[in-house]
Amino acid sequence: MELALIKLGGSLITDKDKPYTARPEVMQRLAREINYIRNQNPNLKLIIGNGAGSFGHQSAKKYKTIDGFVSPYERLGFCQVHQDVLDLNLLLAKIFLQADLPVVSLPPITMAVTKNKKLLESNFSSIENSLTADLIPLVFGDVKLMEFQIG
Repeated sequence: MELALIKLGGSLITDKDKPYTARPEVMQRLAREINYIRNQNPNLKLIIGNGAGSFGHQSAKKYKTIDGFVSPYERLGFCQVHQDVLDLNLLLAKIFLQADLPVVSLPPITMAVTKNKKLLESNFSSIENSLTADLIPLVFGDVKLMEFQIG
């Protein structure tokens, strides 16, 4: 199986100078180009990833999610960042589907757990299963869950 990962940078698909501003015309062009690549290489399996751009970085900076969360305010911020990146990914997925690309959005938050900023657990079976089903996994810049001590 031939496999390629295409990473669409957040500064490519969004306007990083304008919060929450996507570049749909760029996304549409990329969808056409990726579709062309697939048609030229029918055995090629793709994984596409997109960055957070002007969507995720706004809330991430505001809530300082890089440091995890403890307080209710930080917890809400964590969820807001996740929602922001979901919104961008949803827009991209819709554009790709309109271009006949069989993408399926797969949130990385569901695939990995970290502890002290190091990977503790991972499960990428959703990506593997999507590829087996001839779908294109569409992953994205996301927040990550951390192992917490409870009690």
